[in-house]
Order: sequence, then C-alpha cells, then structure tokens
Amino acid sequence: MSEDFVKIHVRYRADGDGPAGESPWAEPVDATDGGGTFRLQNDLFFTPLRHGDLVRCELDADSLYQLVAVEALMPGVLYGFEHPRDTEHIVRPALEANIAAGFEVNRVADGFAEVFVPGASADAPLALPQIPSAWELVERLDAFGRLAQAERDIDFELNHTPVMNVGPIDYWSADDSAWAELGADDPEVLAAIQSLAADDPRVLATISAGRHRDVLTFMERLNAADPRELPELDRPLLVDPTTD
Repeated sequence: MSEDFVKIHVRYRADGDGPAGESPWAEPVDATDGGGTFRLQNDLFFTPLRHGDLVRCELDADSLYQLVAVEALMPGVLYGFEHPRDTEHIVRPALEANIAAGFEVNRVADGFAEVFVPGASADAPLALPQIPSAWELVERLDAFGRLAQAERDIDFELNHTPVMNVGPIDYWSADDSAWAELGADDPEVLAAIQSLAADDPRVLATISAGRHRDVLTFMERLNAADPRELPELDRPLLVDPTTD
C-alpha cells in the first residue's frame, strides 16, 4: 500500500441527528490494500475523534475503507465551547491564542469551537488562554470520554450493501449549463464530474439539488496536496440520497 494519505469512511448511526457519515483523510500505519490500522489526519466534525487517533478500517461493499474500530486515542482533554454566532472578530484571536500556547483547535460550526489540550487529565483545572467570558464550556472529554462518545455516534458494523451506482445514470454533465456558469466547462473537468456522478450517488443527488458549487468544492478537496491545510467545513458538502 502507498504511504500517501487515503480517504476512510465513518458511518454514523441512523438514529443520530447528524449526517450519514464523513470521510476524513488518514495515514496507513499497519495496513494492506484490504485494510488495517490508520492514523487520522483530520479532526472529525460529528464525533470527537481527532488528528493522531488510531483506527482500524476494513473494505466495505463499495471498496471504501470503513472505520470499524477505534484502536488508540491521543491522550489529553477535548474542551467544547458554545459561543455567540457571528463573532469571528472575537473567535479567531481566541483560538489563535490557544494554538500559540500549543493547543489544537477545531471549528465545528459557527457557534461551537473545540480546544484539545494534549496530555491533560480530565480533572485538571481549565487553564486556556483568552477564553471569552461569554463562552460556555459544554464539553470536557478525556480519551475515555471521547471513546464513549464515539461509540455512541459511530456505526462500526461493516457495510455489506453497496451504495455506489452500479448502472447508467440519466445525467450528462456536458449538457448541464450550470457548469459553464461556474466556469467549469473545460472538457477534462466535465469528464471528472461525469465520472463522480456515475460512481457516487451523493454527487448526483447534490447536482440534482442544484448545489453544483458544492460539487466543485468537493472535487477541490479530493485533489488537495495536503489535506491538513484544507479549510474547515461547517456543513456536509454532499447530499445523502438515502435520507429525505
């Protein structure tokens, strides 16, 4: 297996409030083409797994590396804060101060931010720089707490039912004028869009929903040279065709 980063797939439980899943980047640690141990290269948005955590993946029915177990979590404490929305002028300096102090941050969405303190214990006093008084601490999870929450969020059962399209689709990207309006009418780009729409029903559902720009953003992120430098998302880019 190549030492390059790969995409893995995290399935969430159907009874949860979040999306059906998300697909972070991961680094093979002890893996073959059939799966194995991977180190996460992104912080997840909908469960408290973080960059550096070790997980085990197996190939699912769509030949995706599905997360089926958590093997080891980075030691430390994850703090979650709710904060007033539309206060970027306050949020950004506060988080930058924590980064400068050697902590890690994750912007899950406007109104919620996480700070991870490596090596800290859950009963240690909260000692973070520049946390505004208006921010409310709503989450304090050590490795055990993160694992417990992940087990509530994630469906670890290997998916044996294919999701990818297996037949022709009634869509042709070259006939879709929305791509030209977005400046994406290069033949190679249209061919890549057509391939994604044929292979991934989420892409086709997103196009059908008129969210062409989200598909382009999805393609840009797939082709990013270093996934760790990607800007954070505040919502899923693709439409899940299995939900109403």
